[in-house]
Amino acid sequence: MENKVYIFISHSHQDIAKVRIIRNYLESLAAEPILFFLLSKTDEDEITQLIKDEIGARIWFIYCKSENSEKSKWCQTELQYAKEFPKSNLLTIDLDTSFDEEGNLKEESKNQMKDMINRISRVNTCFFSFPYNEIDILYPIMKSIANYGFDVSCTLDLKSGCNFLEGTKSMIDKANYFIVFIYKELARSTLSEMKLALDLGKRVLPILVYYKDSSEIFDQVKNVPYLRDMVCLEYDLSDIEKSNDHLFKNLYHLC
Repeated sequence: MENKVYIFISHSHQDIAKVRIIRNYLESLAAEPILFFLLSKTDEDEITQLIKDEIGARIWFIYCKSENSEKSKWCQTELQYAKEFPKSNLLTIDLDTSFDEEGNLKEESKNQMKDMINRISRVNTCFFSFPYNEIDILYPIMKSIANYGFDVSCTLDLKSGCNFLEGTKSMIDKANYFIVFIYKELARSTLSEMKLALDLGKRVLPILVYYKDSSEIFDQVKNVPYLRDMVCLEYDLSDIEKSNDHLFKNLYHLC
């Protein structure tokens, strides 16, 4: 799946000229930054919730620091929420020192943003393993993680006609994290891919997906040497929002 670099940019609208330069530079790096200046809403609680939702939906946060933003109630609200959210991907750009006398963005500031973009491609890559007879249930979870800026892949992405084993090994090798969904059964293919990931030194994150009666599969997991000593996350299909939040927080922590 294509990795989208979604970035929330916190700024004072009084600094919009400089902020637009930063936004344009990020877009030149194939990122997708968002600038907020709300005119359609007046209810403060509604605005606050909207801002929190948008920050929460992005792994990356840039704070454009200036005298104006330091005095802005909304900028400080955004910054505080970004600090509380379990993400370490917060970059502060000081607008007073990041531009030269001609109003151009300094190389040092450009390099800060380049490093952030590079970190995305270097760190947030995940290979997903799951039983394909449950694809209708599990594939949407994988897609939702991709929407949060993670570069995700699975064997469904292999090109037709390629060597399946070599292709799978190559995809796992390129990923930083191996995420395995365990739902109703421990598929043989899942165990094989997990062993391959461990042999390649990948960090493995098992996710136990709850359904109506999960006790049998949980008992199986306890008897698998690969999983016995691992911390397994729990994903409850009856509460997708809460489960996604729990999953994303753990992914952010891994990154």
